[in-house]
Amino acid sequence: MRLNAKADDVAALAPVVERRTLSRADNEVLVEVKAAAVNPSDVKAATGLMPYAVFPRTPGRDYAGVVIDGPKQWIGREVFGSSGDLGIRRDGTHATHLVVEADAVVEKPKAISWEEGAGIGVPFVTAMEGFRRAGLPKPGEVVLVMGVNGKVGQAAVQIASWHERARDRRGTQGREL
Repeated sequence: MRLNAKADDVAALAPVVERRTLSRADNEVLVEVKAAAVNPSDVKAATGLMPYAVFPRTPGRDYAGVVIDGPKQWIGREVFGSSGDLGIRRDGTHATHLVVEADAVVEKPKAISWEEGAGIGVPFVTAMEGFRRAGLPKPGEVVLVMGVNGKVGQAAVQIASWHERARDRRGTQGREL
């Protein structure tokens, strides 16, 4: 799917379906996309709220799929990932195939579905960046997550809970994450 031009609003989005041949560099992999997320940033970029978005391009930032070409150690592996410029400054994940840097893919755990893998990227990166900027909670602090019904809010709750459990497992060893 391609967006050939910025839309004035969501109702004016006019994606087209195109067939294109992809090529990759030595440090890239070709992924057969099994699932791709739709994030608010995809809509914002398509409607001009991200002025650095380029056209034409294929939208989509998060994905899960199988590596079908690239460095030998990656071929056949189930992967997932996200990228800051995918779907914004370069072609993204709303396609059957995707070219991405080999060091940007992560092997997908077998226990999670394609859809779950594709939904991890932007929400968790955004939540973690918020914690990085605000500081991870310290012992005894309470985390209040506004908007917990959204994906970023849910990710923030999971990260805070994981951080607390990890701190409890460390006990008195005093190591930080």
